Amino acid sequence: MNKMKIKKNEAKGVALNAAIEAASSGDAGMGFAVVAEEVRRLADDSGKTVKVITEIVEAVQSETLTAIESMDVSTKEMLKGESLIEKIAENFNEINIGIKKTSAMTNEISVAGSEQSKGTEKVVASINEVVVIARKSSITTEEISKP
Repeated sequence: MNKMKIKKNEAKGVALNAAIEAASSGDAGMGFAVVAEEVRRLADDSGKTVKVITEIVEAVQSETLTAIESMDVSTKEMLKGESLIEKIAENFNEINIGIKKTSAMTNEISVAGSEQSKGTEKVVASINEVVVIARKSSITTEEISKP
């Protein structure tokens, strides 16, 4: 942009020098004065164009800066989200471990309950045997005690 401004100023200087030369040449320099005026007008138009281009570039730079700032914010938010996801994954892993432990304990309880049930059945069978023996013993005792 600075180079464009320098070139515009150089063109204005050339136009001014041409106008001075045309004025000092009198009637013979009138055609030269017209050309000098055109060069000055082109320099002014170039200056206006440089100003518009400068405004556009500044607007693009501003928008670019805004976009970069937005990307920085988005990146920070993404990193926070990533951290939260990692924590959630850890929590789910702990829950999964707890479920597996609970399942193992439930299986152990089930096996123990099954073994206890078998033991209870053996006790009931043994009691039934004792009842049978006691009845036989009672019958034998009655037979012996009969005269």
